[in-house]
Amino acid sequence: MGSLRCQSARAYTAMLGLFPMATGYGFDFMRFAFETRSESSLWWKPMAWAIFWGLAFNTLLTLVVVPTFYYAWEKIKERNGFKIKEDEIEESSLPVLPQASTLGH
Repeated sequence: MGSLRCQSARAYTAMLGLFPMATGYGFDFMRFAFETRSESSLWWKPMAWAIFWGLAFNTLLTLVVVPTFYYAWEKIKERNGFKIKEDEIEESSLPVLPQASTLGH
């Protein structure tokens, strides 16, 4: 659950930060006024929309689609009997990790 919150917060804040650039709104610090169509916004607007929707699509894929497919795949494997039971795993097939005393510390 922590990864879900962290990743969605990053994506949403980036999308929120890109929204004024994507819509063409900005703030002119020389005149202290809001602008709706500046020369720079016409240049950066298409790229801001591309990044905005890319982040939205990537967040949807990462947080919804991939876990759903993974869950469905595991359920299909379980239903068809492809699940490996713990007692079927041989000890010789497990990786051998070095002991803490042999690491040279």
